[in-house]
Amino acid sequence: MPLKLVKQPTLKTAAGLFLYAGLFCVPSVLAEDAAISNGVNSNAANSNIVNSNIVNSSAVTSTNVQTTPRRAPLKEVAAPPNALTLYVNGMHLPGWEPQPFYMWTQLAAPAVEKTDIASPSAPAANAAPVATATPVITPAATAAPEMPVAVSSVFPKLPGGDAAREAILGEYRLSGFFRKSFKRGQRSIYIDVYEFQNADGAYGAYNYLRRGSTTVLPRGDAASEDDQSISLVQGKTFLSIYGTSQDDDETKEVLTKVANEAVKYIVDKGLQPAILGRLPRLERLHGSEKIVMGPNSIRRFFPAPFLNSLVLEPGRIVGCVADYQIQEPAKERLKLMVLSFRSPQDAAGNYQKFLEAIGVAHNDDVSTLINQPINVFKSGHTYVAIEQRGADLLMITGARKRFSPALVLRQVR
Repeated sequence: MPLKLVKQPTLKTAAGLFLYAGLFCVPSVLAEDAAISNGVNSNAANSNIVNSNIVNSSAVTSTNVQTTPRRAPLKEVAAPPNALTLYVNGMHLPGWEPQPFYMWTQLAAPAVEKTDIASPSAPAANAAPVATATPVITPAATAAPEMPVAVSSVFPKLPGGDAAREAILGEYRLSGFFRKSFKRGQRSIYIDVYEFQNADGAYGAYNYLRRGSTTVLPRGDAASEDDQSISLVQGKTFLSIYGTSQDDDETKEVLTKVANEAVKYIVDKGLQPAILGRLPRLERLHGSEKIVMGPNSIRRFFPAPFLNSLVLEPGRIVGCVADYQIQEPAKERLKLMVLSFRSPQDAAGNYQKFLEAIGVAHNDDVSTLINQPINVFKSGHTYVAIEQRGADLLMITGARKRFSPALVLRQVR
């Protein structure tokens, strides 16, 4: 018989409905208050959620919110109720056992001044806050893994504890994460929902975390898949659905049906980030494109010398990276980064700092370097090139021939 997705009616109480309707906008401590006021016990409406606040230790002391349910919660980043997470959490897959969910929501840091992102494809918006101290995890965050977990923090706190991935997603301005999983024997299916504050961040996460090759199926704004996963982005949402078993036609059928249904619950639409339009198409390796929005993503996707000399504050830059395979006059594989600053003055200041670092390392006169339209220098066995154009810095790495970077740079619009 064909597989059917059945929506499981688990939200029977007012308290439970209130909690799930605010997955990405209502502090779970308020949901706990609602449960108490309605006389809901610990087994009803999923009120056994483990809640923890991970905040700047200089602003709030670490407290287990279960012992102080009436405490005023910290301010969370505003977001509308999410139809997709409501659908995913109530989903029922015949023959598959649902597992407790994991949820993360972002806390704002009111003591930290915010800046604007210089994104050419979206209106200016407040940048993600930056904390000044190591976050403190409350004891509730270490509860038994079989219980649902709801975490709130300034920085992303995702399953697996991959700090590098969390830092990059923070630069992309991740505002919420929800995971629902299912088990059937030794097989598992995971549905990960990432919510961002703008479409550029969601597209950046898609290019960063997607699996498989791009598909032509009309699913979301962009999609890719392989035998074990389906990834798609639409608007400000990145959705990753994947299984743990290989060569499993039954699991892949479930993944396909879940993806086709889930995308219907993403109401907003998005466009490809405008910064990607700056990349030359000729000889570009399709699928190598990446979005960079801060120092962590830049170092991850564009390793180059002297990057520490640049002021790469999240919220003040947006850029893109791609690989190029040149055939003539010499076969080369290069990596190009287009980095856009808020103003030509910001770009010029960073350009000078970079050239000063080169001058110190190579004993060159900085005034001579600044007067050159393109600066090419050797680093190890390859050449690195940098050029300033208005508010942009253009960089090339990986060239084996000194003349090769100019062949790509002159194509940048």
